[in-house]
Amino acid sequence: EVHEDSSCCCRYTLHSTRELKLGVFPPTNGRNPGLRFSEGWPQDQDPMLLMYRPFRCSVPCCCYMPWPQELILFDGTTQETRGRVVQDWRWWNCFWPCERFMNAYDERDNHILTIYTPFFCGGRNGCENCCAPTCFNHVHRSFVFRERGGQARTLDEARRANPDGYIEVHWPGWNARGLCLQNSGAENWVVKFPNHQESSSKEKVLTLGAWALSNFMFWETRKNQKR
Repeated sequence: EVHEDSSCCCRYTLHSTRELKLGVFPPTNGRNPGLRFSEGWPQDQDPMLLMYRPFRCSVPCCCYMPWPQELILFDGTTQETRGRVVQDWRWWNCFWPCERFMNAYDERDNHILTIYTPFFCGGRNGCENCCAPTCFNHVHRSFVFRERGGQARTLDEARRANPDGYIEVHWPGWNARGLCLQNSGAENWVVKFPNHQESSSKEKVLTLGAWALSNFMFWETRKNQKR
């Protein structure tokens, strides 16, 4: 289970850009099946993974992003830094926002993963995420790449290379979840870790951080509330 700790002021004034903490906890023992989870931040246990997202005023200035979005990961028990995920704003995003990047770094600031997210007419095959996730296109995919050379992956490389993992948002279908929760801001996520059989705990932690930052940057919005 993932629980959030943030102030009421931040939630209602900053919305999806708010400062917050996310804790990844073991599932609640004996919880009811369905969509019910324990509420609030658990006071009697430490999270397995702690994610801290500081507030960033991510407004581009002359095609440069002074304060990109960032999420920092900590060990929930020892509070040691496990890594961070940072928005990789590129100058051409001012003119072509349909393809976005994020970079994931370990505790020593080594570049470990690149996350490539196409929208609308962008993508590896052109418009592959257009209208996703809906009944017209069921799955929206972000692509996760391992980085071994330390260099930022170019757009052409991201379009051509075989991904090592995926972060997916799935359309729930014409069911109770899809119909009753369509205005709640809830999504169906699937995280496929880089080469699951061989991926390290570090890569899994960073991929979870990329999932969380992707959610706040791209998906957390409600029809009855401004972003």
